[in-house]
Amino acid sequence: MKQLNNFKPTASQLQAIDLLKTCGADRFLARGGRRSGKSVAWSFAVAGRALMYPRSKHGVFRNTLNTCRQLLFQGTFIEVMDLAWPGYLERDDVTINKQDSTITFHNGSVIYFRGLDENRTSRLRGSEFATIWLNECNEVRDYESITVLESSLNHSTPMLNEDGSPVLRDGKPLMIKPKLLFDCNPQLNSDWDALAFKFLKNPASGLPHKRPDRWREIKMDPEGNLENQAAGYLEGLYDSFDGMPGAMSTFILGEWRDDNPNALFHPNKIKREIIDRNEIVRIVVALDPTTTGHDKSDEAGIVVVGRLKDGRAVVLADYSVRGVPDVWAAATVQAYDDWEADSIVYEKNQGGLMVESTLQGIRRNLPCVAVHASKGKVSRAEPVSIQYTKGRVIHDGNETDKLKTLEQQMFDFEAVVDRKGSSPDRVDALVYAITAILDLNGDQPNTGKMFKIATNLW
Repeated sequence: MKQLNNFKPTASQLQAIDLLKTCGADRFLARGGRRSGKSVAWSFAVAGRALMYPRSKHGVFRNTLNTCRQLLFQGTFIEVMDLAWPGYLERDDVTINKQDSTITFHNGSVIYFRGLDENRTSRLRGSEFATIWLNECNEVRDYESITVLESSLNHSTPMLNEDGSPVLRDGKPLMIKPKLLFDCNPQLNSDWDALAFKFLKNPASGLPHKRPDRWREIKMDPEGNLENQAAGYLEGLYDSFDGMPGAMSTFILGEWRDDNPNALFHPNKIKREIIDRNEIVRIVVALDPTTTGHDKSDEAGIVVVGRLKDGRAVVLADYSVRGVPDVWAAATVQAYDDWEADSIVYEKNQGGLMVESTLQGIRRNLPCVAVHASKGKVSRAEPVSIQYTKGRVIHDGNETDKLKTLEQQMFDFEAVVDRKGSSPDRVDALVYAITAILDLNGDQPNTGKMFKIATNLW
């Protein structure tokens, strides 16, 4: 199947694909900021290998099956196929199985779209793939899941000529070489992906790789992919992450960074679970309002949190938005409707009467609860950080991508008296919501003591 000219890879995408084809390594990481073209490069690579090697098997993975289906099986992968091989997926001898999340090519090759969420990793044992691509690999915190993927990289098949005979090299059939592909927006130097690809160490043992030549990484920058971005997208990212060095490093620069010793929230304390909505007994929408709405204004933090039957809090959604009061009020009511929430909690320090009147102007008789922020941001956040440490707060695994910006702001939020940079709007809303859901105002221990406990645990 010949590739057509609709797909025009960027320089870094061509470099990644060429590295994959010519390098002797079998583990590859494409790292970079948002919209740098990582997923497009690996989608093209997986499809190309499936076309070159008949009856080969390839696995495309995300941290959850739902995310893999929504963003890859129904999104990026299909889009790349349509660009690179227009009309191919509509052929009669190509099958897209929506129920099983598979694509079977005309030559018998199959691409499986799967998740690594609970109870699915164990099903991989015994599976064999010629190519495995784990999208957003640092969302998978448990390195054991990575080793399970590695053990599944054991499928081999020959390249065939048009008459069905094997392609020979030095008198022997040319066999596909199994490859394991990763991509990510890098976060911390302590993460498994940094240990494996940057420091060339085994993340489980901390010892140097016995064969470091098997591990290769390539950096891809958003600046090199401007043609495939909306106008002003990158400039908007710079504005959004101004004053958030961690977010700037992760989502724009594509660089790993050292752990922040002053961080009140740590990535390793964010636990994700796929939530059964029937287990939620109460939902609140929390609003941290703004009084201005120009391009440089802080966002209005709007976060949805629920309480499970077992008493834990679950962070469900982030509707934060930049805009005038009517804009954030509409987004707040939309969140209230979408989640059939029980109440809206808002900070009344920032023009309390204006906030309630704006909300009520959109819909009368909304159940609004005003919260007076009598303490500083850190003092309010410390009790919530302790709940994460205790395992009393989880994040909905169905909403991983939609919670990324909120989580990055959490990781940048430092346990210091005076916070520099932009206001932690999303974190403020998160704190109000979890405080309300877990009723933390009723029994708060000494915040100074809590800070010492938190820093010792993290």
